[in-house]
Amino acid sequence: MIFSLFGCQSKPVDNLKFHQYVGLGDVKNIEEQLKLGVDVNCIINDGVTPLMTAAVNDKPEIIDLLVKNKANIDKQSSSGWTALLYASDNGNLKSLQTLIKNGANMNITLSGGESAVLQACFKKHVEAAELLINAGAKIGSPTKIGLTELIVAADMGDLGLVKLLVSKNNNIDSINVYGESALIRASLRGHKDIVDFLLGQGANKTIKDKSQKTAFDWAIENKFDDIKGLLTKK
Repeated sequence: MIFSLFGCQSKPVDNLKFHQYVGLGDVKNIEEQLKLGVDVNCIINDGVTPLMTAAVNDKPEIIDLLVKNKANIDKQSSSGWTALLYASDNGNLKSLQTLIKNGANMNITLSGGESAVLQACFKKHVEAAELLINAGAKIGSPTKIGLTELIVAADMGDLGLVKLLVSKNNNIDSINVYGESALIRASLRGHKDIVDFLLGQGANKTIKDKSQKTAFDWAIENKFDDIKGLLTKK
């Protein structure tokens, strides 16, 4: 994916070419444009910088080159995205590693409080989430609507992510704005393996959401007999 190149500011011809070359990973022409004085932080639609374009297209060598030439590594787009957030959202491991190596802030969030780790969880990029967490990214802080990485992973049915997050002491019983815990989301979605794991880790099965339903109640309503059995036994 190469970002649309409309709306570039100042020196439009040079800046357009610069973004094109960044998206393609064309080192020779990128260096030529830099020598001509192109702005290394030139923005295109929604305030996207060349560094963000490199992150989306997974061009770690271009990230290094841009940072070396004073690219603003933590600059946010109009909607709050950084290069690292883009790399995480796309599961681009090499770009994530390069950005972290160059000192990118792993804890900048979008306007709703969504972090890079949460974006990786949304897209089921287990390796990206693990990379960020092991590099020191914070987890467990709820978004404006109460989402945590664990709730998202449980809802999506990704047992690997759930195990990873619990192993890092994620709050197992945190709830979203609807009063739903990870256990409730897993139960109402029918994810038996995750319900089993969370119960084994001590998840509170008595939590009621705003509709006054527990994980057990949801299992009954959705006719998930195997999950109902688990919640009865444990």
